[in-house]
Amino acid sequence: CEQAIAGNGDWWELGPAQAWHGMAQAIAGQGDYESALAAIERAIAMDPGYLAAQSDQSVILWYMGDYDAAISVAMEVIESGSTFADRSVVANTLANLGRIYSSQQNYGDAIATYYQAINHGHETATTWSNLSAALWANKNYGEAISAAEAAIRLDPQSEQGWHNQAAAQAALGYYEQAQISYETALDINNQNAAVWAGLGAVQLRLDETDAAIEVLETAIQLDPHQDLAENILNTLEDLL
Repeated sequence: CEQAIAGNGDWWELGPAQAWHGMAQAIAGQGDYESALAAIERAIAMDPGYLAAQSDQSVILWYMGDYDAAISVAMEVIESGSTFADRSVVANTLANLGRIYSSQQNYGDAIATYYQAINHGHETATTWSNLSAALWANKNYGEAISAAEAAIRLDPQSEQGWHNQAAAQAALGYYEQAQISYETALDINNQNAAVWAGLGAVQLRLDETDAAIEVLETAIQLDPHQDLAENILNTLEDLL
């Protein structure tokens, strides 16, 4: 990006704003959000109609913890994207806005926004998985399973999809199905302490106590601060 900015000035339609947009993304990837915000604001100043840059500005503001500003910018992008060419940017912005609402535990708005993103064509395994997590948090367990299934159909290796499906199945008392889903998630990634903890909780429901203890201890080894596993093990110690 620096070489492009210092180049011969022969730009395509977006002009130097595109280089500053790329610069902002690279800097944000390094975790320097203040500098990333300055770069993205420079891109927008060069091209005020550059919706993709504004969409990333919303994400950077979210990473900085300025939720109100992040939501405001995202809403402006969504309202401004009136052409077919803007559709993918609007869909991506809606998906990110859903994540912002979820991070605020505003699951009702998150769910509605994820559905909007999907209806705009942002039908990815990640979006379906994020929707599933929001539905689970909102105690819409049946819909959470359906959303997780959609994520898995799009990407059978979606660890989060299998994890979300397992959690919703467990919430509905489908413990044997949940066990299979948790085990599938672990086949994809066996380093996720939360999945190990969920599997242990389900195994206890299935009266597989010895196996559950071993699984919960694995969760603690991976993450000493895994609250679910720690609480269950402490309860078992009190009972035994």
